[in-house]
This record gives sequence, C-alpha cells and structure tokens, in this order.
Amino acid sequence: MQATITAIAIYALKAALTLALLYTPYILFMRKETLFGTNRTTLLLALLLSFAIPFIDIPALHIDLPFVQEYESVAANITFEEPQGAILAKETTTAEVKSMTLWETVYYFLCLPYIVITLVVAAKKIVELARIKRNIRRGTLWREEKEEYTIYCHAGETAPYSWMKNIVISQEDYEKFGKEIILHEEGHIRHRHSWDMLLISAAESLQWFNPFVHMLATDLKDIHEFQADAYVLQRENNSKKYQMLIIRKAVGHASYTLANSFNHSKNLKKRITMMLKKKSNPVRCATALYILPAAALTLSLFASPQETVGNNLADEPVSVHKSSETFEKNDTTEERIYKVCEKMPEFPGGEKALENYLSITMDSPTGAVKLQSPVVQFVVNTDGSVNNVKIVKSTGNAEIDKGVIKYVSIMPKWTPGTQSGKKVRVELTRPFNFKTLTNDKKEQAEVVKTAAVSLTTNSEIYEICEKSPEFPDGMTALMKYLATNTHYPDDAREKNIQGSKFSPLGSFMVEAVNCGDAFFSKQLWKP
Repeated sequence: MQATITAIAIYALKAALTLALLYTPYILFMRKETLFGTNRTTLLLALLLSFAIPFIDIPALHIDLPFVQEYESVAANITFEEPQGAILAKETTTAEVKSMTLWETVYYFLCLPYIVITLVVAAKKIVELARIKRNIRRGTLWREEKEEYTIYCHAGETAPYSWMKNIVISQEDYEKFGKEIILHEEGHIRHRHSWDMLLISAAESLQWFNPFVHMLATDLKDIHEFQADAYVLQRENNSKKYQMLIIRKAVGHASYTLANSFNHSKNLKKRITMMLKKKSNPVRCATALYILPAAALTLSLFASPQETVGNNLADEPVSVHKSSETFEKNDTTEERIYKVCEKMPEFPGGEKALENYLSITMDSPTGAVKLQSPVVQFVVNTDGSVNNVKIVKSTGNAEIDKGVIKYVSIMPKWTPGTQSGKKVRVELTRPFNFKTLTNDKKEQAEVVKTAAVSLTTNSEIYEICEKSPEFPDGMTALMKYLATNTHYPDDAREKNIQGSKFSPLGSFMVEAVNCGDAFFSKQLWKP
C-alpha cells in the first residue's frame, strides 16, 4: 500500500514537470495566434504527453569510447572494504533503523494527503458531470432532435450550454436569440469540445497542485469559445450584432464549469479581440513543432542510467582494502560483518565448553621458555563455520601461533548470530588459556619435548585430529578391554594403597592414523 501511494505521487510530480516543459513554449510563442485548430492540437498533445512520458523508461545515452568503457568496467567491479577496526563504527544500530523507518513514515504521510485531495477533486468532477446529465432533461418544456444534436428548451432561467450532443437553452433565450446561440453551441458540438473537457478534468484531478494545468485549462476553454465564435461568424455576416449579444449575455447566470457555456464571461475581451484580429499566417503553424524537442528533453530527464560492462579487463570483482591499499580477489561473501548483534553466536555446549576447548595444558622441561597465552580473533559465518582467524596476541612462538590458528579453524560449528531475525556473520575475539606443568625427570622431559613439537604445523604425534582413531566396536568395547586386562598392582595390594592415592593413567600412540590436514594436538600429562 505504501509503495503504491509513493509511486502515484512520484508519477504525478513527473507529469507536472512534463506539462510545465511542454506548455511554457506555447505561452511564449503561440498563445496570441489565431490558428485555433493548431493551438488546440498543441495543448491537447502537451496534455496527453504529460500523462504518457512518465511511464516511458528509456536508457540514457552512452558515449562508447574505449578508455571510458575500460574505466567504467573497473569502477563497476571495485568495492571498498574498511579495515576491521572501522567495521563496528559503520554497523547499523537499532536507533538508525528506527530513524530510517520514521523518515519513510513521514514521507508516506506526506504522500497520503495528495491521494486524499486527488480523490476529493475527482469526486467533485464526477458529481458535477452527473448533475449536468441529470439537468439536461429536468424541467424541459420541449425538445427538438436534429441530425447531429438535440435541443432541450427549459422553462426557467437557464444559461445556455452544450454537453456532448445536447444543447440546453431557456424558452426566453430561444425566442430572442435562438439562432445565434444554437449556432454557437453547434460549433462546440461539431468540434467535440466536450471530450477536451473530460481530458482536462482528469488532468486537474491528478495535478490539482500544478498551476500550469489550470492555466492550460483556461487557454483550452478560450480556444473552444474562439472556435465556436468563428463558426457563428462564418454563417452570420452581422458580427457587431453577435458581439453585442455576447456582451449582453456575459452578465447572465453562471453555468457548469465542465459544460461549454455561451456566456463565458471570463474571456469576453479576448473573444471580441480575436474576432477583430487579423488571421495569422498559416506558416506559423510550424511553431507547434517545438513540442518534439521539448518532449525529447523531458524523456532525457527521466532516462535511466545505462549499465556498461567492459570487455578488456577482468570480469571478476576486485576488492580494495583501504588499510593495505592493495587489490585482492574477493573470495568472501558480500555480507556485512558484525561485532555486536541482537543474538550473538553460541558455541556447542555454551561458553563453558568454549573455555574448555580453548584451555591447553602442556608440560615443559625445566628451564624452557614459558609460552604466553594467545588471543585470537575469528568470524563465525551464517552456516556456523569459522574463518578469518587471526592472532591478536602472540604466544611468542611463530610455529605455535600457526598451530593455534589452524586449531581454531576446525572448531565445531557454532549456532550463528542473528540480527532482525536474519543470520549474520559475527567477529569474535577470545583468549586461549595455556597452562604449563614442570617435571625434573629426564624421561618425562623427553616426552614433554615431543608434546611441544606436536603443537607445530609439522608435528608427527597428534592427540586431537579431525577424525580420531576408533577402537574396534567402539568406546564400549574399549572400556571392556581395559577392565578385563587391567589388574590391581601387587605392590599396592601389599601396602594397602587404594582410593585417590592410586589413579592409573597411561598413554599410547596409534600409528598410521589418517588425520588429513590435522595440525594441532592438545596433550595432557600427569604423574
């Protein structure tokens, strides 16, 4: 509904602008000419074009120069991306969304009065038309049917007028000036002026706010009277007598604005001036051709920009990163990346499970350099996957940093974040928790050294990989195997050691396991 009202209002504005451009040259060059037929045709054509041109959509003219084409091709395919730090400042907040909605609402309520007033004006025109048709036959004393029209003679004081093929005249006027008045109204009927009035009424209803449409309506009514007067004078030689009749009837009762009235007093001086004025040279009819370039100009104003695609450059989109000022192929979606959204992404099992996933406990030999707990930044996509992983705070070891990045990249899929009910990409920053255990035993120091190596990209021993080894028949079979083959140590039995003092823990390596691109192992060593 809102879109329809807006479209109607925009159409009306375009029609008003079109009419102004087409009608203004008529005022300057043709209004004073006695070429009534040409003038009438010009005004009607301007009116019809003002209705039609807003519907016509043509592409704008485009100069097809090679260097212009290549430049436009590059410009069309380049998108600018702000640095990550600037993304948050450009996010659309709830307040901005409400502000945009408010402006749309204001615009809607500005267009709504136009629709209401248009309907009111149109309703008044329809009511007047109904009254004309009803009053043609109401109060009729007699009627006379001619070949091209019907005369209705009324008993009361009725101003003479005509509508379509009907002439209305009072009994008094018929007896005194019947011949001249009927000839005048016959001129209106022969020129089909009633159809012009219907068209101008429609234009006034749609463009009630446009002063040019009311000026054009006045000029068109004047031309109707000029043509009807010329029709009478072609059949009556006594022009002075007819002019006196016009002056006398100018003080009569007002008639309908839609009907062609004999006593059209507003243009009395113009009517008499045109009767006495010398006829214009027919060559002046060529002036009406101004409407062609004027229409072309109007079409160009409403033309849609033409899209051009270069064929000498790469067709794929290019992304320009302002932070590095380099060109890169755009390998990500064009979706906006949020830092804050209405519903943030969730890790499987919640925040506690995420903390456990990011907690790494490692043994380190005595004297080894202690690693810093890293901080990572990553994007949770709309499908829950993770990419764009970056190290914000380093561990102090480049190789282990690489391992951390790859470890985060294979996270389980998240529940994506949402904004206004729609899944969106969200950037998150999370810290790792590195814990270090020390042991002076040489045997375990060697094992710890192996564990540290396993954190690097080229590690050979994995504790966690994309697809972990599987015991035949599953975990239940493994537990059964351990229960069957694990015995309480004799030493512990003799010394009566039991409970929390004894917690058997062993480690072993499964060789030849296909871990694909696995890269990061999370090892836990306890005495």
